[in-house]
Amino acid sequence: MRIVRIGAAVVGFFMLLGQAMAADDTAPIIGRWVDRLPDGNSMITGFTAHTVTFYSVNAQGMSLGPPTTITVQYRKLADGSLLATPIDAFGEPLMVKVKNDIMVLTFEGLAPRTLTREKAAAAPKPHG
Repeated sequence: MRIVRIGAAVVGFFMLLGQAMAADDTAPIIGRWVDRLPDGNSMITGFTAHTVTFYSVNAQGMSLGPPTTITVQYRKLADGSLLATPIDAFGEPLMVKVKNDIMVLTFEGLAPRTLTREKAAAAPKPHG
């Protein structure tokens, strides 16, 4: 299932990179982001200064399972993108680029994913 692959890539990404960074560097990504899938489902990804949480929802906004939260450290790259490293976890690298309310996530070996910043009032809630 496509959602499982994306979720696995998110987990993997957070486990390879390293180096802490200033909170101001992470400010553009803090919040909840949505990746709308062709089948009507969505992957919701929430970033804080120290964690990433993700879960999938169906077209009606109902959670398809419990959220997964990973503790991460970020590193800013010369081009302004961020790399995230999971702490005590395994996974593939993830590069995050943000411009305005659009985020592009690049997972090693997969096509880039485009997410939009979710408005707080419209954000689907995680299961359980």
